[in-house]
Amino acid sequence: MRDDAPDVEPLILPLTRPPLYFGVDIIVFVINGMFGIILFIASSNFLAPLVALPIHFIALYLCQRDIHIVRVVQVFLSMRRAIRNRHFWKAGSYTPLTSSITI
Repeated sequence: MRDDAPDVEPLILPLTRPPLYFGVDIIVFVINGMFGIILFIASSNFLAPLVALPIHFIALYLCQRDIHIVRVVQVFLSMRRAIRNRHFWKAGSYTPLTSSITI
């Protein structure tokens, strides 16, 4: 019997999965819940938190497509900080040196 296949040890998915609550990342769930509670307090209407349901279903769809989508967005937003003179220097830097990488 030939053993040409490389030895692969799969990484167990539950070890890399972020904590989920009702199918979405717990960070999205908490922010969405706070949004619904603030809407309820501001409007004093019991139907106002239902606005959070479509947001939850969109987040549920995105989390089903990629379980780490929230972490990817967090890293993207942390890397793309607001630099006030970006348009002047045409780069994401505080120096006038030219850069071949554009953001």
